[in-house]
Amino acid sequence: MLFQPHIKLQKYGTIGAFWEKPKKSLWKEIAEGEQRIADALERPEVQQLVNHIHELLGESIPIEKIERSIGTHSETPAIERWIEQLALDDHTIE
Repeated sequence: MLFQPHIKLQKYGTIGAFWEKPKKSLWKEIAEGEQRIADALERPEVQQLVNHIHELLGESIPIEKIERSIGTHSETPAIERWIEQLALDDHTIE
């Protein structure tokens, strides 16, 4: 709606830094994020954590949503600690 011509809204200021980037730069950031998720999900310990969370939540949330969330944040200290704790609790990670 903001980009429609002849709308009589008072449009002033900026929407955000997102809109100031070139289209090529935006797609590069998206591709890098998707690659980061894919790389994380290739790690068996990350996949085990995803499965653990999915079971813990009674399979009420689609596993794809959990994969994207954990894949995106897999290198954060909190997720790394969770992976380590899961490994300690379940000695199946090699």
